[in-house]
Amino acid sequence: MVIGICSRPNIPPKARIRFVSSEKIKFAENETIYILCEENQFPHHVQKRKCRHGHWHGKQARC
Repeated sequence: MVIGICSRPNIPPKARIRFVSSEKIKFAENETIYILCEENQFPHHVQKRKCRHGHWHGKQARC
């Protein structure tokens, strides 16, 4: 089994990672992040990605 650490993912300029400090740059294996677009940006639903084997899985967030 390969265990990895993911660096901070690229997110759209008008988005933020929910419940995560903007200073956090490393994410643990199997850690899930939730990306939210700023108010008045689409989509309005939460988008999520998961760190697996040192890479982010899930669709690239869009706003």
